[in-house]
Amino acid sequence: MCGRFTQHYTWQQIREFLSVTGAPQNLRARYNIAPTTLVDMIRHDAEGRRELVLVGA
Repeated sequence: MCGRFTQHYTWQQIREFLSVTGAPQNLRARYNIAPTTLVDMIRHDAEGRRELVLVGA
């Protein structure tokens, strides 16, 4: 099963560690994410701030 990964951080942990802007998100732990699954990702917005967005392959 190559390409699988986990996501287990809370919104508060992500916000404190990465200084993410935006509304709080209800993130849940996920331990077997397949390559084609929609996942949360941190990216820079147009002003250069970090934001959490949902992306897919």
